[in-house]
Formats: sequence, C-alpha cells, structure tokens
Amino acid sequence: MSNWSRFFRAGICAVYAVLIGGLAQPARALDGEDKNSSANLWLTRTWQTDEGLPDNNVTGVAQAIDGHLWVATLGGLMCFDGECFEEFSTTHLPKVPNHVVRTMYLDRGGRLWLVMDRGAVIRVGETAARVFDATNGFTYSRVTAVAEDNEAGVWFVYGNEVCRIREDKVERFGAKEGLPTGGNIWLATDGQGQLWFACGSHVGIFRADRWQTLLTLDSGPVHLTAARSGGMWICTATRVVKYTAGGEPQELVKLPERVTVQVMLEDHTGALWIGTGADGLLRLEGKELEHIAVSHPEITALTEDREGNMWVGTAGGGLNLLRPRAMDLIGTKAGLPFESVRSVCQDAEGWVWVVLQNGSLARGHGSVWKAVSSAEGWPGGNASCVAPVREGGV
Repeated sequence: MSNWSRFFRAGICAVYAVLIGGLAQPARALDGEDKNSSANLWLTRTWQTDEGLPDNNVTGVAQAIDGHLWVATLGGLMCFDGECFEEFSTTHLPKVPNHVVRTMYLDRGGRLWLVMDRGAVIRVGETAARVFDATNGFTYSRVTAVAEDNEAGVWFVYGNEVCRIREDKVERFGAKEGLPTGGNIWLATDGQGQLWFACGSHVGIFRADRWQTLLTLDSGPVHLTAARSGGMWICTATRVVKYTAGGEPQELVKLPERVTVQVMLEDHTGALWIGTGADGLLRLEGKELEHIAVSHPEITALTEDREGNMWVGTAGGGLNLLRPRAMDLIGTKAGLPFESVRSVCQDAEGWVWVVLQNGSLARGHGSVWKAVSSAEGWPGGNASCVAPVREGGV
C-alpha cells in the first residue's frame, strides 16, 4: 500500500481520549483582562517543536474524513494522531523542490491541495498525487486564498489573478470576466457552494462565468467567510458585517483599531472566530467581541473538528487546541464569601447553598452570594452540612 493510501486510511480512534486527557491548562487571560472573563472558559493545549511539530509556523490544519488531522507547516506536511506527528514527504514528487507548505486546503471530496513554496500546487488523492505548475498553466506565484465551488472547481488567488482548477484544467477569470481591479482579492464559498469574492470595496458572486458585484462598501473588505444562516460574514478594515444577496449589510461590531484580519471561521454554534495578523484570536458571539488567549499573536489557520473543538495554527507559536470548559471554578473572585467548601446542595427554587470550611453558610445564584450565617436570625454556631428539603428550603 502506498504512503498516500496509508495516511488516508489510517483512523485514530483514541485521538480525542489522548487530547482530552491532556487538556489540563485553562486558557490564559490576556494582559489586563479579567481572569474571570469568558476567555477563561476555554481549555488549551499547545504543540510546538518540543512536542514533535517540525516547525512552529503552522500554515494549515484540516480534519480528514476518517478523523485524523493534517497539519501543514513550513517544515513539511504532518499527519497527527493525537500523540505524535508523522511526516508525509512531498519531495519525492517531480517538480516539488522542497517540503515547505505555504497553504493547505481540504476539499469536499477529501483531497488535499498543498500550495508549496515557489508556486507549485499538489493535489493529493487517496491513491495518487498531481502537481500543477507553470508547465500545465498554473502561474508561478504565491497563493493568498483558496476556495471551492459547487462544481468541483478549486479556486486560487495569487497576486491580482484568479484561476480555477477543474478536471485537471487550469482556467483564469479576471477583469475580462468582470472582476474589479485595484484591491486585494478574497474568495469564499457559501453553504450552497456559491463562490463569493471581495476585491477592494466590492463584494459579489461568480455566476455564469462572470464576476457579478452585489455590494460596494465604504471601506475595503479584508476577508470573507460563509455564514450558516446564509450569505457571508465580511470583515472590513474597521467592522464586521453580515450580508445576504439582495439584502442590506448588517453591522454587528466595530473591530479594534489597526487589526489585520487573516482568517475567519464560523463554528457550529454560530460564533465567528477571527484570526489576526498581530492581535491574536477574536471570537464574536452575537455582538460581543472577545479575545481568546493562544500561544502567539499571529493566527494563520482555523478549523473546527467534529467534536466542536477549535484548532488554531500560528506563525511562531505552533498548533493550539481550544476546547470549551465543561466546568467553571467558583471562588472568592466570583463572589463566594470563603474559598473552601465542605458541603453543597441546590434547593427546589434553584439556589445553591454551601457550607464553607470556616463553618459559615452561604446562598448564591450565579455571581451573587449572601452569607446566611451572618444575617439576623441565625441561631448561632458553625454549620457542617447542608441538604435540601423536598417541600422547599434546606
């Protein structure tokens, strides 16, 4: 069996047990942030060169159909089984001079597209690989965006040009087909497989082999990504908006000053994750924008696995795994009168009652706590245990 088939067929049933077992570190709050903020609701684990990653510059992360992870780095392409990284060499292929992966994309058919240093693109199938370069029409240049349409075409942006590879044929679609000029180009695919573009302040759809502008904003968009409810998330230089074809753009939040967006992804809950060039990782839920602490401020890749965990690639900090915390610690910072608890229960009305190590009794809900044993009417003495009464009270 070839190494292509071996990697694509290799399952890792134990991967999540290994990962979850190692998630002992809560996400570190950023300098100046409240330690009880939502940033502390995520558990993190980081893999760097000391843990087997060949290079701390991660350029892509994707979960294969069988569950294992592909991790692209400037030190090569790796297969990750939750415990160790195994290199997948590309240098034995013709026309591939090195193992540096600049961009990685996993299409709906499970094929990997690797954009290599110096311009070659490798399409990795289950049993074979195909290299695209200047000899078969792919221009030698650095790719800045990759997307897939609903007709099995994979699109690449390099410089100010856009091309599509479909059925081994390379085609270009530029200004002659209506593509606006004068700005950076981004591509993304919506939930129906429709290809969207952003160029300068123009946003539109590729339809009937033409670029059709649907919206012109007052400032140039930085990035696009699909919204599960339909349409697109759009990050401009100053704000985040949501837009559906035929409607009006809805502004959700303003971005911090001088933030450069590099990658975006909506997770299964509808929250938007924004990876920046120098300001770390942002998460937008509703209209609340928060910082999520990771190992490096430059974010290069985002993907959500089938367990709802977020994988974050960084340019210097290695690979981060973010998992929602199943429990939260309630202590004095959250309003509890004393840190140590001897007994706890919940009454019929939903109040939480605790007996503290110093013998006092407290009642609370959320972050609001009241020391019951210090209130008027307490019969005196220290409490040792608390239990609910079915008819109400404790």
